[in-house]
Amino acid sequence: LLRALDSGRIASASLDVFDVEPLPKEHPFWADERILVTPHQAGDCSPHTMAEQLARAAQAVVAGKIPETVVDRSNGY
Repeated sequence: LLRALDSGRIASASLDVFDVEPLPKEHPFWADERILVTPHQAGDCSPHTMAEQLARAAQAVVAGKIPETVVDRSNGY
């Protein structure tokens, strides 16, 4: 991919899935402005489901707890 970018064969890339996840901090894709790295995730995003998730998160915060949907940044995200 980097050779294709450097040669001009392609101008940019958007990537979501990698052999190793999360992508290591030292990987050259993170520093390359031509490459957009997005989090590999999926889920049910219907308005009803989102409202339920938001309500559960708000209840957790009010109770002094951490919402279940918080991302553990120590995993590299």
